[in-house]
Amino acid sequence: MAPAWYAHKSPLALFSLPDATRAQLRHAETVLKRQEVVPITDLEGHVGAVGLVRNHLRQLAVHRPERHELLRIVRAVCARPGFDVLGFRQSVRSRVTVGWIKPETITRGDLGERFKPYHWSSNGLAKMALRILDEQGDAESLLELFGCQRDLEIVVNSFLGPLGPVRPIAVNGNHRTLALEALGVPAVLAELQPYAPPYRCEFYDGDEFESALPFLRWLDDRGGIRLASRPVVWSYFGPEVRVAEAQAPWILAPPWRAFEALDAYEVLKGRRLDVIGHMSVTELRRTWARAAREGKPTERADKPIEIVPSDAVGIFGRSGPTRLP
Repeated sequence: MAPAWYAHKSPLALFSLPDATRAQLRHAETVLKRQEVVPITDLEGHVGAVGLVRNHLRQLAVHRPERHELLRIVRAVCARPGFDVLGFRQSVRSRVTVGWIKPETITRGDLGERFKPYHWSSNGLAKMALRILDEQGDAESLLELFGCQRDLEIVVNSFLGPLGPVRPIAVNGNHRTLALEALGVPAVLAELQPYAPPYRCEFYDGDEFESALPFLRWLDDRGGIRLASRPVVWSYFGPEVRVAEAQAPWILAPPWRAFEALDAYEVLKGRRLDVIGHMSVTELRRTWARAAREGKPTERADKPIEIVPSDAVGIFGRSGPTRLP
């Protein structure tokens, strides 16, 4: 649903705005810092966020970077690990937010692996960044970059984490967000699909269930997660583990996959995690390191583990999107 101030207007009206005032710029910066997202429904914040992007591009154009400089940054961003732990499609889309987020919270590609551009080369992405810079954030270029309320070009999932959210690209936006991040823009407009508790983990592989269940019970005992009052249920698809709360839902998996997600999360945030909930991460690593090493399959199983928020379906693994019947 479009915000009231934008209803019945043309798509271009979303960005055909006067220059932001200092108060609007400060408001957008404050909300972005405290809440991690500036909702499009916040008119002052939206105007301020557009102003932050425009001001940044105008200032950067004064000392225009060379293509080889941007190419170096593009390659560095591509080297950051992906965090696609839940797939990219939900069975029920609710509580979706449209707003401005920091591009550095966005990830691309498979869990723990560097992103490999597909429609563009790294050199092409550097050229894309220069084209964006030359357009100086005018309304037409911003509409082309971000789309409009009814058809946004950047769609991300939003996963909780003790050091802040991680937002893997869900549908669109891998390359344009990479070019924008290379330019250092402070915010990008995106549709956020949040994954909030409670969760349920469905296992199609008996071996994975047998390795994951004691791990999940251990996490519950140590205060890393909180299992539901009836944690194990047998569904049509097989065993299902229900989780009432989890500050880091990406560890709801067999130990080896949980360790992959933990390692990638720490790299993305640039620091080590000390605790998850009330659980010591050091104790987690010490207790389950051997099981993680020995339990990792030589090839990923064809059937992934699914973790499903109360209003959505997500997938651990790389088998692609799925939908419950």
